[in-house]
Amino acid sequence: MARAALIALAFLIAGTASAQSIEKLKLSAPQLNNESVTLEIYLPPQYNAKQTYPVLYINDGQDMQAIHLQAHLKNYYAQANAKPWIIVAVPMFKDRMGVYGLADRANKQSQIAPTKYGDVGAKSYAYNEWFTQTLIPTIDGKYSTQRNAEGRAVLGWSLGAIAAFSIGWQYAEQIGAIGMFSPSLWLSEKRDTPDEAQQNRLIQNRVADDPHAPNTRIYLAIGTQEDTDDRDGDGVNDAVDDVLDLANGWQAKKGLHQRGIPTETTLLVGGKHNQDAWSAMLPRFMRWLSRRDVK
Repeated sequence: MARAALIALAFLIAGTASAQSIEKLKLSAPQLNNESVTLEIYLPPQYNAKQTYPVLYINDGQDMQAIHLQAHLKNYYAQANAKPWIIVAVPMFKDRMGVYGLADRANKQSQIAPTKYGDVGAKSYAYNEWFTQTLIPTIDGKYSTQRNAEGRAVLGWSLGAIAAFSIGWQYAEQIGAIGMFSPSLWLSEKRDTPDEAQQNRLIQNRVADDPHAPNTRIYLAIGTQEDTDDRDGDGVNDAVDDVLDLANGWQAKKGLHQRGIPTETTLLVGGKHNQDAWSAMLPRFMRWLSRRDVK
């Protein structure tokens, strides 16, 4: 399927041996009505096909210029002992709100969240399957990758962070680390009252109810000024509260600290729900990600 989905490959930048190079790859999605997206693959300096590299997949790949990815990578690789990564920027599909959401792999279905903007995640299961069954095999077939969970991570922001979590959590045999910037953790099955919304949050409840405990590291980052609402009246705004609740629930339920698999949470002081904040979150995430690969 991955080979059939491969449409074209072209060099965007033919870098020197010491510089980053970027390739473009147009890939179709049989699971999503054969819609296609153009990936950007950022190869590390001195990329060598005889060496294997871990891969970081990033949702909302169309934002790479806005978050200054190339500048951040330049600074990152200037550090001593910086670990080289292949980075795959995956742009959003046309129906971003339908594609980015929480899926239910066990039952082979999407878990839809009703919102005032419309349903979120109606195509999330199809996206999860495309990501794991088409995208990853295509990248592994084309590049010299570390082809196990320890060699793969997925990052996203806002709704893209929910998609990253869904993939990393439910396909733990393929993904070893998850990055979530400004995640839309307010998604709830019922939202008629603030208390109802609080009690029916999708991800927090799914984590609490799920008996399995994958060996997955999670990095959470949230801006302190992303929200002003406080649905549970505890004096902490909802965006921060939702992130802290997920981090605490994940640790308590899974006992990951005892197994040496930590979760890290960063509060970006003054950060808002925008690309400037996500750009500011990226350097620390890269350092965290590279401390132990993605084990």
